Amino acid sequence: MKYYGKIEDEKDIATKGYVDDGLGVKVDKIDGKGLSMNDYTTAEKTKLAGIAEGANKTVVDSALSSTSTNPVQNKAVYAALQNAGGAQKVSYTATLTTTWSGTSAPYTQSISISGILATDNPHIMPVYSATNATAILEKEAWNCISKAVTSAGKITFTCFEEKPTQAISINIEIVR
Repeated sequence: MKYYGKIEDEKDIATKGYVDDGLGVKVDKIDGKGLSMNDYTTAEKTKLAGIAEGANKTVVDSALSSTSTNPVQNKAVYAALQNAGGAQKVSYTATLTTTWSGTSAPYTQSISISGILATDNPHIMPVYSATNATAILEKEAWNCISKAVTSAGKITFTCFEEKPTQAISINIEIVR
């Protein structure tokens, strides 16, 4: 047997089977290419075959904007989302007074709201005074409100335990 190099121990000698196994998985470099076609697995080749020529990575803006030039999120998409598929936001303002019906709990107060429907599910928020002392009283009063139920042309507010002694300005928003 002819050896090329110094062999320290017989265990350093590769068998023909070992060399054949290694050559069986060897990838030849193809001239003009950095890598050969054999560098990809069958799954990777299948995935790449499904990508159209000239395709690129899609980048989506992180926030909606009416001025975006990104084709994925352009002005038309922004406008469509603003309309929420034709839905409209309707806003009303009103005041809950200190006049409540009932001599004991629960107490109720109905407020006329022209245009509100029985099917509406309003989002009602207190509008606090700019004066801190008054705002604190309004917040305490708002905490007394337990529920609000809409009917045609009005909202009925209910206080399960205590009734407010401070009037509260409210903002009512409805999305239809």
